[in-house]
This record gives sequence, C-alpha cells and structure tokens, in this order.
Amino acid sequence: MKKSEHRPRWMAKLSLRWAILAYLMSFALVLVVWIGLLQGGRMPLLLRDPWATYICVAIITILGALGLGLIVSRQIIRPILRLCAQAKSLASGERRTVFQERSYREVAELSDSLNMARQELEAAEELRREMLVTVSHDLRTPLSMIAGYAEAMRDLPGENTPENIQVILDEAGRLSSVVNDVLDRARRESFLGALSLERFDYGAVLRWGLSRYQALSAGRWHVRCEGPRHVTVRADRVKVSRVLYNLLNNAVDHGGADGEVVVRTSIRGAVVRTEVIDRGPGIDTGDPAGIWREHLRCEEGEGHYGLGLAIVRRIMEMHGMDYGADNVPGGGAVFWFELPAAEK
Repeated sequence: MKKSEHRPRWMAKLSLRWAILAYLMSFALVLVVWIGLLQGGRMPLLLRDPWATYICVAIITILGALGLGLIVSRQIIRPILRLCAQAKSLASGERRTVFQERSYREVAELSDSLNMARQELEAAEELRREMLVTVSHDLRTPLSMIAGYAEAMRDLPGENTPENIQVILDEAGRLSSVVNDVLDRARRESFLGALSLERFDYGAVLRWGLSRYQALSAGRWHVRCEGPRHVTVRADRVKVSRVLYNLLNNAVDHGGADGEVVVRTSIRGAVVRTEVIDRGPGIDTGDPAGIWREHLRCEEGEGHYGLGLAIVRRIMEMHGMDYGADNVPGGGAVFWFELPAAEK
C-alpha cells in the first residue's frame, strides 16, 4: 500500500495552503515560547546578552525556515512525482494505471483529473478497435459481391450484362458508404452513425438484396423468400440492409448441407417482422444472449457468430425495435427482427 494511503481521511480534504499556514503557526509558536523563556531569565547566561540573543534568534529562524521549507517541499513534491511516474506508465501503454494520490485537496483533484483522462483514453481506444473490426466486417460482403460478379462476367459467356454491371456499381456505392461512416466517426457518438429515417418499400429492398445473394451463390445455397411483395416501413434503409446482409451471411455460414435459407416477412399489427431461417445446428441454448456479443465462437467450430450479429443488435437498438433468435424444431435456427410499419 502506498504511503499516501496511510494518511488520515481529513488530510485528503485539507487544502495545501492551510497545511503551510499550520506549519508556519507551529514554527511561530515554538519561536514565541523560546523568546518567552529567554525573557524570563531561564536561558543560559550567554544568551542574556542582547547581541547573542539576536544572533541566536536569527540562526533559529533561518534553520526553522529551512526545515519548514524542506518539510513542505517534500509534502508537495512527493505525491506529484508519484503522479508523474504513473502518468509516464500510462503513456507507455499500461492502461490499468489508477491515480490514487490523496495527500491534499489539490493533489486529489489532480489525481481525479488524470483518472478522467485515463478513462477517456480507454474509451477512445475501444472506439478505435470497434471501428477497425466493424469496417473489416462491412467491407467483406460488398467486396465478395464485386469479386464474384466480376469473375462470373469474365468466365461465363453471357454474364457481361448491364444488370451485373449495375450490381458491381451498387456494391461499390456500399463501399463508399462504409468509408463515409469512417470519415464521420470523429463527430459521431457511435461508429454506426445516426439514423436517417425514411419511408420505403421494404419488400422491394428485400427481394432486390436476396436476388443478388442467389446470383452469387453458384449453386452452393438457395435463398427462398416468403411474404408480401410490397410493404412500407419507416427506418434507415442503409442500416436495415446491413441487418439483412449480416443475417444472410450468418445463415449461409451456419446453414445445413442443403444450403437452404428461408427469408419470411409478415405484418403483425404496427410492425413488419422478418425471419431468416437456416437448417444448421441451431444456437446454444445455454447462452442464448451470447450470440449477440462480438466474436462468440460455436462449439462445433463451424465459423462463429461474430461481429455481424453484434452489429444487428446495435442497429435494432438504435431503431428501438425488437429482435431475437430461436431454435427451429427439427434443426436449424431462426433470427428475426421487426421494423415499424408505415402507410403507403
């Protein structure tokens, strides 16, 4: 335990100026007592001479001032030196550093300020890490789309069509959107950015995205869509697309041998519910909430419920809407989310 931690609690509230004043008063009291003894004739005969008295008083005053200065300087400098050493440790990367100096009120306030700076530094580091993993995750899908369609246009006769070129252009636009999110990060509280709510035909957006996944599958999986063709919602179109893409990626990664994925949409009163159903091993019933955390790996080792579901969780929480996941009887899992319905 540090020496400063043995001090009485009242000293942490004691201002340094009052401590210096107390030292001065103590020294003055000693000096007054000494002079009183001298005037009372209780001092040695040598000191009864006026000049000897003046010299002794001067010497005692100088020595007392030096002693007082040494004591005060040690009381002031020691905790500050300890804070400096801890600050250097923090600057070198030791994030567990905690400033605990409480010698005097000013030192305690400085210690608290350094602790606040440390917490802000930790928050900035966490946001930087979040930005890196989120960007790397969000770049994967559009890059895969662009590469897949470009290879198909190069290798397969008849695939060099305006529709496929448009897909590449649209996915390049998604990449641009991710880059813009990164640029906006400096002025936004969350890396996901603020919501941009609008009314749009969710059914059309849903089928448009599913058709691209199906075209990219090369027969490895089959995506089937069920539900109304046109339904209007009020939400952030770009972020809802990210939710859909992430759930589709998750279903494809964890799907069964038949590679079938069902996307079902239904209207339930004032909300539109979307379910993404796969035929994989299902989710861990022992920790159902854990799948929404970052980088939670599956027991079977078939990939992981990673950052994609964490992004889904955060986007749905930003919308203030429900989401969840359940096991399907007979095998598989269903991941669902809801959006607010809007009038056409």
